[in-house]
Amino acid sequence: MIHGAIPANTDSGGGCIRAGSVSVLLTDLTKTVTFSTPMPSASYVVILAPNGLLGSFTASALTANGFTLNLPGVTGVVGYVAISLV
Repeated sequence: MIHGAIPANTDSGGGCIRAGSVSVLLTDLTKTVTFSTPMPSASYVVILAPNGLLGSFTASALTANGFTLNLPGVTGVVGYVAISLV
């Protein structure tokens, strides 16, 4: 959970939500995020919460099983919420 707000695997009745956090190191420019339970499809949006870290954080290469987190070369924790569009 991110701050206890959203259970990691939730079916919101028309869409699914996956949430979690990823520890990253200064040398990580990308990090693979794998969901514990796949999304219904690769049609979802990812909201990133870099927890006070500075730089550009993006999600790419979305699949039903997860996505690639693109990082600016920082050390810390990045939270995410993935919300299904279908």
